Amino acid sequence: MKKITFLILFIFSCILCKSNEIATDYFIGKIYLKNGDTLTTKIHLSYYRSNFIRNSYMDNFGHYLDKKNTVRGLNPNKINGFEVMLDSVKYIFLSKNISNKNDKKEFYHLLNDINSTVKLYEFYDKKIMAAGLVVGVLTAPQLADVAYMIEYNNNTLYIPKRKDFRYDKLAFILSDNKEIEKKIEDQTYKYDDIPQLIAAYNKWYAAK
Repeated sequence: MKKITFLILFIFSCILCKSNEIATDYFIGKIYLKNGDTLTTKIHLSYYRSNFIRNSYMDNFGHYLDKKNTVRGLNPNKINGFEVMLDSVKYIFLSKNISNKNDKKEFYHLLNDINSTVKLYEFYDKKIMAAGLVVGVLTAPQLADVAYMIEYNNNTLYIPKRKDFRYDKLAFILSDNKEIEKKIEDQTYKYDDIPQLIAAYNKWYAAK
């Protein structure tokens, strides 16, 4: 009886340990600390693996090991961001606050170079996703779609609107390049072309 009880307790403890185990599926990456330092460490991004990018961002969806090998959360209010390499692609997530109402921050995936004149981020609008799931108005491809956010003029953040994109403020923000401004207004560039038009603008700006 004691042996059976011990065996049951042993199996249960193994299952419990495994359920709490986060020291698997780690990626070597970098943590951008609040004090400006960069920590090269192991980062754990839940069990979505490479598909974690296709899920709405949470306030704390991963962990990393600090200098003392202690588990810390990837909390956007405690660190400035993190960087990982997945499938030979470098992903940089920076913590941004786009609301003046509170200090809540979320991670946004930087799509272009961190030193770009106009930085381009992608993210997932959790409110739209939640509303779409509730009323059933969004399809799976739409839920997987990304929204864009740009950063310009010393950390000014702006989220372009998909609806009536040719009248969007982005044309004005980039209006020092008249060619790009006109291509937005005449719909040569549409919302889904934002990565290409931002790349074109940064290339033009760097050549000035």
